[in-house]
Amino acid sequence: MKNRFLLVAAVFLLTAMAGASPAGDSAVLSIVDAAWTHGVGEDRQPRERLERAGPDQPLTLWMKVSCSPGALEMLRIQGKLPIRHKWSYASFGGVLAQGTLNMTDSIALSAGRVELLDLLAAEVRTRGGFDWRTWSTKKNLLRGTWRVRVSYSDGSPVLCGDKECEYWIELGE
Repeated sequence: MKNRFLLVAAVFLLTAMAGASPAGDSAVLSIVDAAWTHGVGEDRQPRERLERAGPDQPLTLWMKVSCSPGALEMLRIQGKLPIRHKWSYASFGGVLAQGTLNMTDSIALSAGRVELLDLLAAEVRTRGGFDWRTWSTKKNLLRGTWRVRVSYSDGSPVLCGDKECEYWIELGE
């Protein structure tokens, strides 16, 4: 019981340092920039920014994620790393005008891997926070509407303001 109390106290202390509540993430983790692209360069930046794409090339959702001081340890303790991209395809069939979203993949982003926590912790000590440039890529996509939701490893959504972070793109001709 004492160890559980210490763990809870540590989470609340880290949360206070990060300026967020344990249930929310808006002050802890934020997506600073995001782009649909066909690839990422050696500089870890998107090669181009797409509003629409064709299905004949790989499609990548690139993002820059920033975290506040104290967030790294809090996210680790809460089992929220790595962050995931959940890819879904919007299919429309029959008479259902609203359609359905079929999740095709849940990709763990490399920058949030537990093995990298020591490197991120060093960046937090040096800079007072950290930035990730991370992405996931899918190949051989169907034409139509695609959505990627950003979530924590435990399945809870990463928030953009007061709503779930999600990104949409149309794959056409």
